[in-house]
Amino acid sequence: MTLECDSFNGTTSGDREYYHQWMYRIVSFSNFLKHHLLAPLCITGVLFNVLIVAVLLRPSMRSNAFNHFLILIAFCDATVMAMSLIFDSVGNCHPIFYTRGWIVFTKAFGITTVLIHSTSLWLTVNMAILRYSLLSRGSSASHSSSIFTLIFSLLPSPNTTAAALLSIISALVVAICGSLLNSIRYEIVDDGNLSDIHQECIGDYGWKEGDRIRNYGIRQPVWWNCTYERINYWIVAVVLKLLPCILLTIFMALLVNTLMEARRRRQRLTTSTVSSNTNAERTTAMLTVIVAVFLVTEMPQGIAALAQGAYPQLRYPVTSLNPLFNMLSLINSATNFLLCVLMSAVFRKECIHMFSNCFPFCFSSQSRSNQTTMLNMSSKNGFVPVPTGP
Repeated sequence: MTLECDSFNGTTSGDREYYHQWMYRIVSFSNFLKHHLLAPLCITGVLFNVLIVAVLLRPSMRSNAFNHFLILIAFCDATVMAMSLIFDSVGNCHPIFYTRGWIVFTKAFGITTVLIHSTSLWLTVNMAILRYSLLSRGSSASHSSSIFTLIFSLLPSPNTTAAALLSIISALVVAICGSLLNSIRYEIVDDGNLSDIHQECIGDYGWKEGDRIRNYGIRQPVWWNCTYERINYWIVAVVLKLLPCILLTIFMALLVNTLMEARRRRQRLTTSTVSSNTNAERTTAMLTVIVAVFLVTEMPQGIAALAQGAYPQLRYPVTSLNPLFNMLSLINSATNFLLCVLMSAVFRKECIHMFSNCFPFCFSSQSRSNQTTMLNMSSKNGFVPVPTGP
């Protein structure tokens, strides 16, 4: 049961029919993607994010303050994808669907996924801000009197655990504040009554004509009114969607500009300093791509939230696009591992090292094969290397 506010839910039945006609293909495509891709996407996404956490928790990786952000973002993404997989796996006719445990999970899913995904989004924003702060302090631009430089000068050094911890806590606080009203927006209803099983479920999971189910449900509390509905909407739209998208746009542009400046400076550097600056550029490039992917998948939701707030009659078409928006968010959650592997040589090295410890037989066999090949090549050249190890 959803509260209807005339000045906020401005979609008439005629509007819905109009939107349904021209959005039919988009909605059908979204449902097709959800039906065929959600399960494999969530499974691979959970595995990828668990691998990110496992690799970045290795002793050699924990010292980097920015890896703390990636660990928490991966944890948030894995949690959202695991809950989405569970939620999508139980259909309307499944016996679990009509239990109190499932209705509790449904409420928890609606609250937790908004909170955790918002935390992941704000962690990405703060990571971009912190990276730009680090680069701006080390560049010639840091001597300017820009507003960003003045603000950053009051904060701890960006490449420290203290700065990362402060940014992580601030992201969590903003996400909690933005999700607070949404967490109390619904309550579980159990009137104790029984009703007949839905006709479309008869024959599925052993349901028969005359089977009865308990009437569990979710509705908005009696004290919830249109004022709370409007406040909650604008907080979610602005704090959890629009503001982080705007900040991501700004700092992604600043990071790209910093990368271009660093590349121009590197052309004037001596050979001894080229390597370190190249590594810094690669790290910044990887974080910039992660931010860009997040922005591409989240910006449509921010624009939709702004349009819906300005024109309430768009509420129905925006709601119809939620499956597509959810798929975009899940795609974003599953791509970070691939970006880390493709763009970070250190991450690849640690990933291979971790797998070599977990599966020593496979890697030792490969190592022996390489040694045999080297022995044959050396014999052809007229000498045999003498082993010096134990």
